[in-house]
Amino acid sequence: MSTNHHQEVALKVTLNYLSSLDVDDLDEMVMDMAYLSVNAEVNSTSDINEQDNLLSEAENAASSINNCGKEAQINFLVNNGYRAMLYAS
Repeated sequence: MSTNHHQEVALKVTLNYLSSLDVDDLDEMVMDMAYLSVNAEVNSTSDINEQDNLLSEAENAASSINNCGKEAQINFLVNNGYRAMLYAS
């Protein structure tokens, strides 16, 4: 099977998985993904104020996404690289 087919299947599995989750679980996942997106920047500076600002911006962005509902949460997660793991049984 082609790489494209595997990517399509992975995306479908991911969308199905995320759609099955409760909004509260998605809230946490969005917050975690937002923190991950600034992690390298936070670690690259020793300025505590800059670190706090970066984390605060990530929290505000995640909060805005979470306030927009499940579709926005799922879009954010998928667009930022989240994929459910596929296991063969």
